Amino acid sequence: MHTQKHTWMIGLAMAAAALPWACANSSNSTTGSSSSTSTGAGGSTTSSSHSASSSSSTAVSTGMGGGGGAGGAADCTMVLQSDPCDDCIAASCCTQLNNCNADSNCLDCFTGNATDTSVCTVGATATTLAAINTCSQTHCTTACAPAPPTCNPITNAGCAAGSACDADQDTNGNPTYDCFPPPPPNTVALCGSCDDSATACLPGSTCLIPGTATTGQCAQYCCGNGDCGSGVCDLTQGVFGVGLCVTAATVDAGTELPACDAPLVAPSGGSCVMGFDGGTPPPVDAGDGG
Repeated sequence: MHTQKHTWMIGLAMAAAALPWACANSSNSTTGSSSSTSTGAGGSTTSSSHSASSSSSTAVSTGMGGGGGAGGAADCTMVLQSDPCDDCIAASCCTQLNNCNADSNCLDCFTGNATDTSVCTVGATATTLAAINTCSQTHCTTACAPAPPTCNPITNAGCAAGSACDADQDTNGNPTYDCFPPPPPNTVALCGSCDDSATACLPGSTCLIPGTATTGQCAQYCCGNGDCGSGVCDLTQGVFGVGLCVTAATVDAGTELPACDAPLVAPSGGSCVMGFDGGTPPPVDAGDGG
């Protein structure tokens, strides 16, 4: 179990949920655009589950003995980083993966790091991308499926007393929710200062950190606007149907701040959370605010 949460950073998009798979991290070491696309509340998740460290994809597969092409089987193991999803794709879709890697744009499109997504839908790139997507969906559905939350971040059901249900990543790097016991203590009240390293938020809330800052404020998890007092529930800041309570003005400005009058106990009862089977929430502890 982790002792430091994956704090949600303001401005991270929900692109991970829209991509065909929750894996496919490029292992190429060249520099390039690294898209920050994972979302939600609760942790320092600054890159998408489809993040790749390179935006220019060069073919890295070789034949046996280091030669390329003829004379040996293609080696796909160096194209993507190793996790259950990517390992399945490398094993089951080697030809399609190598073809994608050889295309100037396909691997960036597949890993969600294309700076201009229009290139993903035209010409040879579109054909090559469709082939690797189809193969992945055919053979790696189970390996690439996002892990469901182990708890309810709105009610804290599923977690022991003292622990907080907050954002985490599964083995493929997908955002999910898990229980975090102290340290740090989960005691900071709504809108209090937090960093998820020395200070963490009460159950039902998460540390919302703006931009490149190292500290933020605790924001309440929500199912809808009814959980947020005078604020709004921003569903782009969460996964599995969960959002964060923020002020409407800061949503419009793109500089989201927590809604500080959100009720401590969400009226929705966390009914929107997808993938969690249930459990009884522990008693609400108002904490010490610090």
